[in-house]
Amino acid sequence: MDPQTTGRYRALLRLLLVDGDPQSAVALAALLGGEGFEVRVAATAGDALRTFDEHGAELVLLDAGPGLCRALRTRSAVGIIVLSGCGGEDDKVAALEHGADDYVTRPYGQRELVARIRAVLRRTPGRGARPAVISAGPVRLDPAAHTATVTGRPLDLPLKEFQLLETLVRNPGRTLGRDQLLETVWAGAAGESNTLNVHIKRLRAKIEPDPAAPRHLLTVRGIGFKYLP
Repeated sequence: MDPQTTGRYRALLRLLLVDGDPQSAVALAALLGGEGFEVRVAATAGDALRTFDEHGAELVLLDAGPGLCRALRTRSAVGIIVLSGCGGEDDKVAALEHGADDYVTRPYGQRELVARIRAVLRRTPGRGARPAVISAGPVRLDPAAHTATVTGRPLDLPLKEFQLLETLVRNPGRTLGRDQLLETVWAGAAGESNTLNVHIKRLRAKIEPDPAAPRHLLTVRGIGFKYLP
């Protein structure tokens, strides 16, 4: 019998819950665990991205801002439900435009939330599998294993360098704005613009034959950066 037609899921579908309130997170994780889900909890956007990259998920429930939603959508087509105390139309539209599949306003009924989770999972079957290996030009990335090579040579990449390179390599030939990269890699943290420049410089030193004359990680003046295979 299809588990989605029964009273609860038989398989342990993976949910990632992003909630900065420990008490709320524990209560909701217990509720969802009782419905047959495997629940991992992250308190911050950074923790959420690391957990998703390491473990994947079939669906993400988050109470964070649009930066995390956009960062997750850049990585995967995973189902995303925003949980928020703001019920205004502008808030809902912003979340949906940043990639959310549904928007649930607090306070919500437990049965309603579980029903909405099931509805999104029906529309997004299998979309949250661990990220596949990505190859574009000389660069090959395995997000699940957190390994990277350039022309077969292993690269030693700290987490943020890996996430930045992954974001660019997933969009070959496409110019990504500075704000978009900051949202995706640093979850929209303010004051990280210079950090972005530093990380690009470090990546060029690792993947470019001549970092002073880059062929793959290019600056698009006034906009951002792009990766050319």
